[in-house]
Amino acid sequence: MVTTGDPSARARLIELHLPLVRALARRYAHCGEQLEDLVQVGSIGLIEAVDRFDPDRGGDLVRFAAPTICGEIKLRIQQNLLSNAAALGDVRKVYSHAQSLAQCVQWLARRP
Repeated sequence: MVTTGDPSARARLIELHLPLVRALARRYAHCGEQLEDLVQVGSIGLIEAVDRFDPDRGGDLVRFAAPTICGEIKLRIQQNLLSNAAALGDVRKVYSHAQSLAQCVQWLARRP
């Protein structure tokens, strides 16, 4: 594993694969998040993948890291969508209360 080896090699692997993170983040840039935010989250996925990668098992680091990077990016987008949906739900409640108040005023011909 890279974590048991040279820390400078780990840092170098991460640095070399940052263009991969940027390329994968660009795929999801249309989803409402800033590209730089997605790159930061994808970098966390890259670090996790580098820490878990075992070159003795064979395989390519890019193929190993890509799903982890994409997973982190998708998780960030999902969390953002859920928080926006919760805020939208609050807006809908306020709008619903305003409509109810307007109906009350109309029915009573005065403010309650």
